[in-house]
Amino acid sequence: MSEAEPQATEVPERLGHEAAPAADAPPHRSFPMRLVGALRLDSSVYDEIARDDGALGQAALVAVLGALGLAIGTASIAGQGTGLLAGITVLFFWLSISALVTALGRFYGHTAELPPILRVLGFASAPFFLRVADVIPSLPVHVAIRFFATALLIATYLVAIRQALGVTTGRAAFILVVSVLVLVFFLFLYLSLLGT
Repeated sequence: MSEAEPQATEVPERLGHEAAPAADAPPHRSFPMRLVGALRLDSSVYDEIARDDGALGQAALVAVLGALGLAIGTASIAGQGTGLLAGITVLFFWLSISALVTALGRFYGHTAELPPILRVLGFASAPFFLRVADVIPSLPVHVAIRFFATALLIATYLVAIRQALGVTTGRAAFILVVSVLVLVFFLFLYLSLLGT
């Protein structure tokens, strides 16, 4: 009679602390599958990205593509200078919101590390790319794309924060709103100091 081997229970790990992969664990998704999953609000994709230390380059690429899409769309309407500024703003937003979400996550007692938050919010920035459709010279298309891209962006950021911090959707929304308000406050403070 052989002694039964104890089975290890798998505990979901967050924020870049990978557990040993189980024998039946699914393989990592490819970059395109991660991108599609992030846009489809698949929480398992955000969990995978948060745990994958090697996904920061992919996340940065998504953020850069989002910045490029917004820059091209904005430049077609408001000129190249404004388009360039819009693209730079996307990258600034990604980095600063990631830092603020990390700080607020820690402040409210959640385990929060910057690299996993950068990774998930990089992928969550994908809806910015939809703004490339602003090159289509049609006001109804512009309005529809802006509405859809903004709604999707809010949703991807909420899912990303929820999965990275392991919090409820309500807490993720609270952290996102406070992060944006803090960012806007410091932006206005900076602009007012430039004006004096």
